[in-house]
Amino acid sequence: MFSFARVEKSTAIPVHSDKIDLPASVLESLVKQHDPLPHPLTFRLATATNVCYAGVREFSAPEDTVFVSGDLFEALKGEGGFPVQAELIELPKATDLSIKPLKLYKNILDWKWFLEAKLTKYYCSLTRGQTLHLEDEFGSYELLIDKLEPAPTVCIIDTDINLDVVPLNDEMAKQFLHRETIDAIRVNENAQTNKLLKLELEDHERVLITADTDFVVSNLPNVSDHSFIWHTLNGDNKLMLQSTFPYFERTLYLLPFGPTLVQLSPYSFETANPVSSANVCSNCGATVAATSKIMHENFCLRNNVKCPHGCGKVFLRTVPENHWHCCEAYGDDETSFKRHQKYYHEPVPLECSRCSQMVSTRLVDHCVHVATSCPYTLHECRFCHLMVPKMEASTDALLSGMSQHELECGSKTTECPRCKRNVRLRDLESHMKLHELNRVSKPKPVICSNVNCIREAATSNELKLCEFCFGPLYSPINDPTGQKLRSRVERRYILQLNSGCGNTWCKNKECKSSGMASFKNFGEILNHIKTQLMNSSVFYFCVDLATTKKLLMVSLLLDEHEYDRAWICKAVQAKDNLDDVRSWLSNNAVRIDEA
Repeated sequence: MFSFARVEKSTAIPVHSDKIDLPASVLESLVKQHDPLPHPLTFRLATATNVCYAGVREFSAPEDTVFVSGDLFEALKGEGGFPVQAELIELPKATDLSIKPLKLYKNILDWKWFLEAKLTKYYCSLTRGQTLHLEDEFGSYELLIDKLEPAPTVCIIDTDINLDVVPLNDEMAKQFLHRETIDAIRVNENAQTNKLLKLELEDHERVLITADTDFVVSNLPNVSDHSFIWHTLNGDNKLMLQSTFPYFERTLYLLPFGPTLVQLSPYSFETANPVSSANVCSNCGATVAATSKIMHENFCLRNNVKCPHGCGKVFLRTVPENHWHCCEAYGDDETSFKRHQKYYHEPVPLECSRCSQMVSTRLVDHCVHVATSCPYTLHECRFCHLMVPKMEASTDALLSGMSQHELECGSKTTECPRCKRNVRLRDLESHMKLHELNRVSKPKPVICSNVNCIREAATSNELKLCEFCFGPLYSPINDPTGQKLRSRVERRYILQLNSGCGNTWCKNKECKSSGMASFKNFGEILNHIKTQLMNSSVFYFCVDLATTKKLLMVSLLLDEHEYDRAWICKAVQAKDNLDDVRSWLSNNAVRIDEA
């Protein structure tokens, strides 16, 4: 228990948090009393009338003074300079947490990732009924702690928590249920839409997107008419994309400027420029059969007019008044012309309104800048999975291909699920690839030559048996020719086939006790041993009950035809249940198709 004469609100500590600063003498005292120090250091703060819980930020406060956050200062209900007692306690780890957002926050798509990134940064403990205040670049969020297990006050550091987001009322529940979803199409599909559309390109290297109106495309779901990478604002409503383009992703997002039918199809230069024996009409450019070319051209020249400006469009009798050309762009309605003028010819400030970087006087260039290179461009961090600004990229960020935020966020460590080492998040992918490389380069284990055994073979005997199977055959007598060893093997086979091992659970087909070996007389047994068993490269010795049971598991996994028997035997020897065996194989064994 520590007593302090003064409690002061600190401007260095975030207002909405449960962090405190204590004097250095407290740390010295704790080091003497505890070896090692508990983690995290959680204190119970008590005044004459109020109690709250806090985690230590640092030990830098003046002697006899505690610096607290704004929330803790209000919770202790002091006027400044009041005394407080601090007691080091160990709170139970949280297991279940239910929160109620006090209103709907549409920009939070996944509360799990949001809370994982923000909660432990500001809070060490939570209390049932407490109202949390969290902030980021886009605003503040108020959350009510509805349910908390296993105690009214728990620690949330270094623990796995089952999270449940509870609507505050029926209206919010309806909003949760009707939250906007994004429609998606794949290659060779189409969709009628007037809102955001997800394009799943899968493994296609080139795709063609066609629509009835102008549209914009980006690699992020926050695409808008002021933030996009590709567009159809300077030509017909077709867009070809290929995997070599910068910022290309296998999942893209399309936003049309109006209701339209969007078609997504594979693209190849052969289909775009077909080579055909059919002749081409000199007026409309259509390919027609050679036998009907003259008839087609006569009709086409009388009824169709080709645009004189070179866009290739053909119209019935006359060119419509709403067909327009400007610089290298063209269109067929006044709306698209005004849109082109807005993005290409109406001047805008040279500087980006967000980062002050010099861009151009064309709005279209600003829109591409906002979606790609602006430090304030929102993107989904691959590590914290939150929509955050990219930030000004450093040299390291540019070399790594990450945004500055991802470079910093990726510096946090996590435990490798295989080797349990702490690895930086940004290095985890390459670290796991090293595990995979090590896995596929492992040599296949050598299993005991006894077909009923699953143990690894020992290197101390020429029969390639494990120590368990070779044990009954071992003799210290010098046997340079191996004849005595061969005699002991024959004797063991004779005992198995003539008398049996005596175990009712035996599954050895070369043992009388299993019921699978039956001979009329002793002569047949000897003949079978000499002509077949002694000339075989494998052995058929009886084993213990545990090995017999594990052999059944080996047979079950062999039927799946995924791993070699040697790897399965080693996995079964290492693990006891089927799920653990499959997990071991996945992490350590070489599959048949990888060998």
